[in-house]
Amino acid sequence: MKCAECGAGIVGGAYKSGHFAYYRCGKALRQGPKACPGHWLPRETIEGFVIDKIKTYILTDDNLRELVELTNEEILNLSENSEEKIKELEAQTKDIDSRLDRLYEALETGKLDLGELAPRISDLISRKKDLQQAIIEVQESGCEEPINAANVDEIKRYVDDLRVVLNSASVLEQKAFLRSFVKRIDVSKSDVTINYTLPMPPLNDYRETVGVLGFKQNGGRYWI
Repeated sequence: MKCAECGAGIVGGAYKSGHFAYYRCGKALRQGPKACPGHWLPRETIEGFVIDKIKTYILTDDNLRELVELTNEEILNLSENSEEKIKELEAQTKDIDSRLDRLYEALETGKLDLGELAPRISDLISRKKDLQQAIIEVQESGCEEPINAANVDEIKRYVDDLRVVLNSASVLEQKAFLRSFVKRIDVSKSDVTINYTLPMPPLNDYRETVGVLGFKQNGGRYWI
């Protein structure tokens, strides 16, 4: 989590009593509220909010099916892009061959001498070699073990495991899971923006901004 007011990292802590665990802007903690007006964020509220978003967007059958479709579209696009790239490179190679043929013909008929043609022929041959190498590289990348299209039923089995991770795994396992889907969380005075690692249904957007619940002060402490 990052503070949207100053860019500092949001850090966690707890009062000595242990009854109030919180997150707050690191700059505000070190230098005071004049340095940054970052709010106190009760830990259970902000963590529960993020986990609920993940459950809402990923761990449901309808949204899971949409994510699988998006993944399959990306796989298809990668395959189609490779084929188009090869066709483009082959067309450029054919054009160079045609130009070389014309230069060789000019040399044979004596229209131009070797001194004039040699640099142009050398340049075209070098460019043709580069194109041929590029074609080989694209073809080799396509010869790797193909990525199978995602299957909704298979993915559901993984999702059952993910639900267990969110509900009962260790803190380290939960953090690793969340980082797979959440790139960054920006916290401002009025709202929280979650930046996802992939477009989330239903809007297929990488970002979501929601208003922060109202804060009230009680004995010097801020609560949601």
